[in-house]
Parts: sequence; structure tokens; C-alpha cells
Amino acid sequence: MAMHAATTQKNTVYMNALFIGRNRLFISIFSALRFSITSFLPPDLNKKTQNRLTNLIIEWLPFNILPFFPAK
Repeated sequence: MAMHAATTQKNTVYMNALFIGRNRLFISIFSALRFSITSFLPPDLNKKTQNRLTNLIIEWLPFNILPFFPAK
């Protein structure tokens, strides 16, 4: 059981590293866009906007990652 957990954790770390490596440009652009949009907003709107932008990227993420992991 411990071996399975360790293997799963290694696989998760590998997948995360692979995703970040292949999507570095996208992550950088999104971070810059989020910063530029939220830096000039009042604090109460700023938090709502950041949450909406984060939710948008989480919803779009599967479509971004799928082309890099073709079916076997």
C-alpha cells in the first residue's frame, strides 16, 4: 500500500512538472494578465475579479493540457 502511494505521488509530481514545463508561456501570460487587470481595481472588486479569473483558468485548464497527453 505504501509503495502504491509513493508511486502515485511520484506520478503526480512528474505530471505537474511536465505540465508546467510545457505551459510555461501560458502560465506567464495568465499571471501578467491577472496582475494587470487586478492591480488597478478597488480592494473589494479586486478579490472578486481574482476569484473569477482563477475559476476561468481552472475551467479552461483541461482543454489546455489534453493536446500534450495523447491517448495510447
